[in-house]
Amino acid sequence: CHGCTGPSSSECIECRNSTYFLNGTCVNSCPIGMFEDTEDMVCRPNGCAFGDVSVIANTGSYVTAHNKWKYMTKGKVTSVLPSSGQGTTPVLIIGTRLRGSGANVSNVTLAGVPASIVKENNTAVEVIAGESESKSGDVQLISDTGAIVTLSNGWTYNAPGNVTGVEPQEGQVGTLVTITGTNLLAGGTNV
Repeated sequence: CHGCTGPSSSECIECRNSTYFLNGTCVNSCPIGMFEDTEDMVCRPNGCAFGDVSVIANTGSYVTAHNKWKYMTKGKVTSVLPSSGQGTTPVLIIGTRLRGSGANVSNVTLAGVPASIVKENNTAVEVIAGESESKSGDVQLISDTGAIVTLSNGWTYNAPGNVTGVEPQEGQVGTLVTITGTNLLAGGTNV
């Protein structure tokens, strides 16, 4: 032992270099079913859920809290429906762990443009695309914890629609109206 609470070899609280702490003792190697955590020189169970958190100052000193952090499986976007559109397009983002282990998705961007969240859960997020010029980019979901789930190049903004003409310009119920312009289908195939 390097530090202890009593005279016995089973009363260790800190071990010397190149030995590992295990249940109040210092050992040269960890037993079967455990691994050697070389960061803090402790024997840990294989597949342990939690790990240590260490803060290291610029002086080299550090503070460690044992078994306080758990890495969760990363979220994944599996589909974006549709994968292109323009401002006001309703978009459904489907995947797993979309909340990034948080309580909710707090922000969504499509090609770097903020989208309005309609509703969200851990497997589906419905948004309305924000206004943008024509461009492509990532779909990003940001959880309330700050975790980010990303689909690279998952969204394309089509050129915005533009109404150039309405004929006739007045009428009543039943009046046949012709609307002309560019990109009026907003990436769709029909009205």
